[in-house]
Amino acid sequence: KPTDKTPYRLPTTYRWQEDLFELCNIKLLTRDGMCKVMKDLGMSRIFFLGDSLGLNMGQSFWKLTGHKDNPTELGSLDPNWERMVQCNPDNNEDDFLVTVVRTDQIIENDKPVDEEQKFKNCAAYCYPWSEHYKSYDEDTLFIANTGPHFQSHHRFQVTFDEFVAKIDSYNRPRDIILWRTTVPGHPHCYEPSDQKPFNSYMDYAATELTDTYSWDKFIGYNDYVAKALDERKREDGDFIIAGDKSASSIPSRARIELLDVYPMTVQRPDGHVSSGECAECPGPESGNSKDCLHYFLPGPPDWWNNLMYSHLLDLSPQGD
Repeated sequence: KPTDKTPYRLPTTYRWQEDLFELCNIKLLTRDGMCKVMKDLGMSRIFFLGDSLGLNMGQSFWKLTGHKDNPTELGSLDPNWERMVQCNPDNNEDDFLVTVVRTDQIIENDKPVDEEQKFKNCAAYCYPWSEHYKSYDEDTLFIANTGPHFQSHHRFQVTFDEFVAKIDSYNRPRDIILWRTTVPGHPHCYEPSDQKPFNSYMDYAATELTDTYSWDKFIGYNDYVAKALDERKREDGDFIIAGDKSASSIPSRARIELLDVYPMTVQRPDGHVSSGECAECPGPESGNSKDCLHYFLPGPPDWWNNLMYSHLLDLSPQGD
């Protein structure tokens, strides 16, 4: 519970601070800032696609843009939602849409899927998304990840390649796609030693790197994506500013960039659901199975959105 001495949860009091290149510090996302960068980039929708961690990021985004309410109806088990962010109280000219769709493996099929009724159509829940994405007439900022639901490099690579091919087939060259790297959990998150961030990646690797749930494979997954996107960028050459609507500025295909949240997240064993912040939460105190993958909000996923916002500022013709 908050006190005068500690009014905020400890996991919310840390920030990612750049000490080598000080001008590269992360900018904090706000509603005004996000409205401006979306307008500068010519985007009218942001589409979050991923597993439960992707839903976490979407909910964090909704709160960071100043909303007091929950984006979904309280008690609803439907993970998907769509809401409008109002940028100007006097008109809706600069408003943008937020869409969140759950897909644990980013694949689609004709099998029934319903989280509330426990109908799984893949390894978990893979709701359809492509028709909703491609039928939108305006430009979209697309945040995607498969989630930590693959146990082999081959299956992950095939799925990622199929996703990229699908995006290109939709012929939406003015969209911007940010692929969020896959992050592991921390198997000892409930231990007293894991109640504060690690000082370095080496500290994390020495104690937390584990093959539990194939978490140790995520480094390879992310490396594959980074190399694939780097090669794609070299093939595409210079990218025309997204906000320029002239016919000559239209690129041949959508830009896909890496949103690398892995380094900042592996150093955050604190703030997990089972980190011991409440007796009723899953973990040793409650007698339930431990959840050392998901985070409470506010918490580390907020910094995924801050990093995304900073990345968008770099892409914007207006900068910050």
